[in-house]
Amino acid sequence: MAEAACRGLVDLAGQVTTQLLPWLDRPFVFFGHSFGALLAFEVTRQLRRRGSPLPSKLIVAAFCSPEISLFRQSVSQLGNEELLHWLRETGGEMDKPLANLEWQDLLLPTLRADLEAIEGYRYTTESPLECPITAFVGRGDKIAPWNQMIGWRRQTSGSFNFHVIDGQHLFLRTAHTPLINIVRKELPALS
Repeated sequence: MAEAACRGLVDLAGQVTTQLLPWLDRPFVFFGHSFGALLAFEVTRQLRRRGSPLPSKLIVAAFCSPEISLFRQSVSQLGNEELLHWLRETGGEMDKPLANLEWQDLLLPTLRADLEAIEGYRYTTESPLECPITAFVGRGDKIAPWNQMIGWRRQTSGSFNFHVIDGQHLFLRTAHTPLINIVRKELPALS
């Protein structure tokens, strides 16, 4: 809570990569949901650039393929009421915590910083990752619909699996059991 928010995704990915390097002496998998999917993707690319081990699998959820610009408008710059309206229209599941003014004061600055990082992200073309990718989309996701998520298959030269889960953007909360069951089946044998 006391740390300044990072508003640049590539810089954040660099910081995460540096922190992870000492821990990559055994097989690992990345799972990223929403903003975390893009972050996991960029961390994986930075690991490859550094010649470090890559994840056995990259699992992404609720974020469109990285070459697609997520927003057509600057959502991070909306006023509080407009931002809350956008959240209700696109995600729905955030209504309860953000109905509380104290939670708004706590969550909106972090959410704005994440949105700024996403809006400022510029995809650069590189060769596809060698690790397999699995993508999850919520059936009712208005932020990252299936037709914008299917493009993740272009980001790997390995296998690609695609799963549609009941729920909206935050299906992690509403459909966690089916998600966990599929992820268990998708995980490679890690030793």
